[in-house]
Amino acid sequence: MEGSVMTTTQVRTLCECQACLVAEVDEHLNVISGWCEDSRKRFSVAPASKAFVSGQQVGISFSCPACTRNVLRTFSLAKLLRLAPHQMMTVIPTNAPTGSA
Repeated sequence: MEGSVMTTTQVRTLCECQACLVAEVDEHLNVISGWCEDSRKRFSVAPASKAFVSGQQVGISFSCPACTRNVLRTFSLAKLLRLAPHQMMTVIPTNAPTGSA
């Protein structure tokens, strides 16, 4: 009996604290896992879940372990579904900090 192969891709975005948040998403838009890479290149679990699917957008929420913020990012559904397996999609929000004070 053959097992089925699950196709996944990764989406990544920056938190306001500049930690990189990553979620692995399957072909049904279910979030499989989430993790974070902080400014010191340390990895930790970052709980992530699908928040909504609306029209051509999918929202993914993260709980950033680096700063404890709850982060919601919107990704283009059309672009997400066109990604090859294990290809990454990066979203940098327009309101992300620029690093200048």
